Formats: sequence, structure tokens, C-alpha cells
Amino acid sequence: MGFETEFDELQAEDKELFKKTVNSLLHHTFILPNRYDLDNLQTKGNPEHSFAFRNFSLLSDYFSYMGIDLDKSEEFSIIFIKESATINRIRFNMLTTQLLLMMRCIYDEESSKLSFSKDVKIRVAEIVQRLMLVVGMKKKPSLVALSDSLKKIAQFRIISKREGSFTDPSLEILIHPTILFIVSQERLDTLSNLIQEKKEDEVKLESEDTDEETE
Repeated sequence: MGFETEFDELQAEDKELFKKTVNSLLHHTFILPNRYDLDNLQTKGNPEHSFAFRNFSLLSDYFSYMGIDLDKSEEFSIIFIKESATINRIRFNMLTTQLLLMMRCIYDEESSKLSFSKDVKIRVAEIVQRLMLVVGMKKKPSLVALSDSLKKIAQFRIISKREGSFTDPSLEILIHPTILFIVSQERLDTLSNLIQEKKEDEVKLESEDTDEETE
């Protein structure tokens, strides 16, 4: 059965869900099983997710016309646009990249302690503290830069937050398992090595400056 025939057989309600699901994937890359109402500590089922799993082949056919591969994780119940060499390549600045790296490390450490949920809960201040320790930052990133980076990360449904501002250190966020698909183990190792090299270069420069001052 071709795409057009299969699409035409959808009910009007499902055709509308098809449009919303396509837009969500194009704007956010990932579709999660739940929508998060952190202020009321509730999660609600995501109709787009249910539709996408029921009609995965239909959506895959549609995206294939644009040269985009759709993929899904049964383990985490996530549907996402698969990264390719030419499509869906998002450039992140250094701070955003470092935050993603730190979130992946935190997720790896904390997810093993989870019983039912696959989301890791943490406050913004804790992420920044760990980031400064691991990366060796001499001062905290500005609140504006931090907020911009966290908003960018949230756009791709890697994190969710309560009502409030990302500039609030006490703000509680959820790190979703989508972080595993943004920062693979291979990429995690590569980024870790680059950060370590940067720290070693900075230590070397500081040592050279100290030697010059004592001469």
C-alpha cells in the first residue's frame, strides 16, 4: 500500500494528528511518550506518541521523501529523527556542548537508581556545580548564557522544567533518556578527551606564566 492510499484511509482526527506529529519531529527531533506537568507533579500521555507508534511505517515513508530517516527505541519508547551527515546536524556552542556532556554523565550515574521512571531529576545549580568541577571552569557561566543553552537543550526535548526561569539555580528539571541519543558513548568519550586536553593546556600555560614571573 502506497503512502497516499494509506494516508487517505486515515480518519480526519488522525490526519490532524499526522500533521502535528510531523511538525513536532521537525521542530523537536524527538517525541516522548508523556507530556510533563512538573508544577502539578503529573505526567500525561502524549497523543502524538501513540499515533507515531501506531503509524510508524506511514511516517517513515513520508520523511523518506525528504531524505530523512525516522527511528524508534522500543526500550525507551521514543521516536526520533535519525542523525545523518547532511540533515539534522545541529551546531551547539561550547557551553551547550559542555552541558549536554554533563547531563549525559549525570544520567548515566543516576538512571541506575531509578525504579519506574526513566527521567532523572536534578536542579540547575547541581548541573553547574558538577560542570565547573569536571570541566575546570574558573567562574560560573553568566545567567543569560546558561539560560540560552538550557532553552536550546529543552527545545529538543532532552530536558523539561517546572514553571520558572532557567536562570534560577533552584529550578528543578528532568533529564530525559533522549540525552542518550544526542550524546552517544563514543561522542561522550571524544568530548571528555577534548575537555581533558583543554584543561591540560590551561594548566601548562599557567605553569609557563608562573615560571616567567619568577625569572
